[in-house]
This record gives sequence, structure tokens and C-alpha cells, in this order.
Amino acid sequence: MSYFNNLRIAVRLTIGFGALIVLMAIIGVSSYRSMNSLDSRTNTIVTRNVVALDESGRVTTHLEAIANIVTQHLYVFDGNLAEEDGWRKRSPVTRRTTPPRSSG
Repeated sequence: MSYFNNLRIAVRLTIGFGALIVLMAIIGVSSYRSMNSLDSRTNTIVTRNVVALDESGRVTTHLEAIANIVTQHLYVFDGNLAEEDGWRKRSPVTRRTTPPRSSG
């Protein structure tokens, strides 16, 4: 340690700033690698999880539309077979599964 104390102040400052620059470079490289890793993990989340959330949102929207049609079919047009058949044709579920009723 006495060798370092015997150096001129300019040399000591140069060594200190040099060490600081080396440490900053190590931190920069480490940060760059971490950001690349974070980017790949973020892309995984976006491509896998956001697509699933989007699909679940579409399912929820379709279920709400079906619930609305069923409610109107059961309560609003109860007994009016022609109107009920019209709602049945518009429903994405029943238009494929149920034939229209006869009004007689």
C-alpha cells in the first residue's frame, strides 16, 4: 500500500478513473445481456399468453351474445313461435343444432 501512496496524485487519479471505467464497462455488458434475456422472455409471454387472453375474451363476448339471445328467446317472445324461430336462426348455437318448429 505504501507504493500506491508514494505515487504522484495524477497517477493515482488515472488508476482510480481507469478502474472506474473498467467497472462501468462490466456493468454495461452485464446489463446488455440481461436486457436481451428479458426481451426473449417478453416475446414468449406475448406470443403465448396474450393470444390465450385474446381468445378467452372472444369466448366471453360470444357467451354474452348467446345469453342475450336466449333471454330474449325465452322471455320477450314467449309464445310467439314465428319470432322465436327468427331468434333461433340468428343464434350461432341453435342454428346448427335445432330445426325450426312448426307453428301449427
